[in-house]
Amino acid sequence: MNRLLILVFTLCFTACPSPDPSPSDVGAGMPDSGAIAADTGPGGASDTGAAAADAQAPPIDASEPPADVGRPPVDVSDLLECTAAMQCQLVPSQCCAPCGAPEAEQLVALAGRQAGQARERYCAGQNPNNCPRCPEFPARETLRATCLQNSCTLVDLEQESFTGCSADSDCTLTLSMCCDSCTTHGADDFIAVRQDQLQNARHAYCGDAPPMCPACIGRVLPGLSATCVAGTCNVDSQP
Repeated sequence: MNRLLILVFTLCFTACPSPDPSPSDVGAGMPDSGAIAADTGPGGASDTGAAAADAQAPPIDASEPPADVGRPPVDVSDLLECTAAMQCQLVPSQCCAPCGAPEAEQLVALAGRQAGQARERYCAGQNPNNCPRCPEFPARETLRATCLQNSCTLVDLEQESFTGCSADSDCTLTLSMCCDSCTTHGADDFIAVRQDQLQNARHAYCGDAPPMCPACIGRVLPGLSATCVAGTCNVDSQP
């Protein structure tokens, strides 16, 4: 009998299945599961905030056409009245400010107190937020807003009628301001124009009613002259 029991016990020990793993073995698999969840970050919650921030970044409304596209000319003729050149200023002749330094055709001269009203007209029916983001620079010194015949007028002193030449003797320097600032002047303070256009250039600066300028003459740095280069008067600066 004892031999039979020993035989049964031996067969059961070698053939019966092993017991279920302990609870501690089950928990050992959890860290691996967590690592897999962490690796799914590109589509997971950690990127959700970044995606939301990116979605808020573009300010341009794609449902609206860009400002100034297909716009008809805007009438600002009633915003030009002036009595002196200092009352006039150059503003963009469109809703969006030009990128870089504006050209003459991108500007209009009007009474400075009317600049806000002009912008409202240029941007009517448009979204100014749809303007391109780009660097903006002031207009070149030879583009001027002046008051001629009681109307603000844009004058471009780089037109051939002001600067055309055939020899250095045709050209002269003039300050790029109506009144002398009574300081030391370098090349950036001058423009070069035709000798016979000097008074017209001064008129363009100061308008029909020149202001009372201080009785002074600023010091001019040596080495400045007006020369004719490729048929155009230029400011030449020699060290």
